[in-house]
Order: sequence, then C-alpha cells, then structure tokens
Amino acid sequence: MSQKLVNEVSMTIEEAGRRALKMVVPFLFISAIPFFLIHGWAAVRVISMQGVGLFFLVSLVAIVIHELIHALFFGLFSQGGFSSIRFGIDHKTFSPYCHPTGYMKVWVYRLGALGPLVILGIVPTLVSFFNGNIGYMFFGYLFSIAAGGDIISAWLTRHLSAGDIIKDHSSKLGFYIISKDEMRGNV
Repeated sequence: MSQKLVNEVSMTIEEAGRRALKMVVPFLFISAIPFFLIHGWAAVRVISMQGVGLFFLVSLVAIVIHELIHALFFGLFSQGGFSSIRFGIDHKTFSPYCHPTGYMKVWVYRLGALGPLVILGIVPTLVSFFNGNIGYMFFGYLFSIAAGGDIISAWLTRHLSAGDIIKDHSSKLGFYIISKDEMRGNV
C-alpha cells in the first residue's frame, strides 16, 4: 500500500537558521553562567594556543559525528533502516544534513533530531560543570547552537502524537504527515 503525503510542515533552511540564531544568547546563559558561578574566571587562564587548535580539530570532527548521530537513530528506527539515510550539504547555506528517506514515527524523528543536542551539547556542558574544563563548556555551547535547526525540527512536531507517522522533507527543514488511513500497518 502506498503512503499518502497529506500535510507538509516545514520551513526553508534559511528561515530555520534565522530562528536558530535566537538561541545563541539563551544557550550562552544556560552554559556559561552556571560554569562561571561554579568555577570562576580561573578556568579561562588555562586556555592555550595548542588547546585552541585541538578544540577546532575536535569540533570539525564533531560536525561529522553530529550527522552520524542523526543517522544512527534514524537508521535504527525508521523504515528502510540505514540504507534509507542520505547525507549532503545544502549548497545555499553550506549546512551539512542527514536525510532519512523512509517513513518513521514521530518519536523516532524527535529522537533522531535531538540526539546530537544531548550527546554533543548537553552532556559536555554538564561535564564541564563538574570538571571545570572551559573547553568542554564551550564545546557543549557550540554544539547546542549547532543543534538549533534540530530543536526547531522537533518543535515542529509538538502538535503530533509520538505514534503518528511522518516522512522527512527532502529539501526543507520539516516533514510530511502521513494520512492516518494510509498508515495503518505500514510502520
């Protein structure tokens, strides 16, 4: 039985980028204020040029890891598995992306969208609160911001139930909602 795409919920990558920019200051407060309240400004004194260079190299690798985290969750839980995953770079914004081509339940979409935020953003930030490493804090902050579009993607599902079926949009940030009549027994 073929699936029927009944409702598009999306926005352009550029619009998502503008919305994600609004998260820069709130994430700074969420990560930096607790960090400096706990550890003070002494944590800044340990920054070295070698550390900054290593930070940038790790961050470049983490961009790829960010997309692989999406692929892991989408591949494990969506229709078509790992063979349905496509990677690319948006030519207008130079944004890397992971696009699952199969149908999935909303909870899978949310998990896949927010996985990089948790793993690369929240966890390093929380670790920095305990170990006092400003590199962890800034890495977590940076990758929380990098997950801005992912947060918006998950937010777009707020009116859907976890069991509803959707299909990722191939060229915009968002998805198609699959008809309830068509989805019975398919995912």
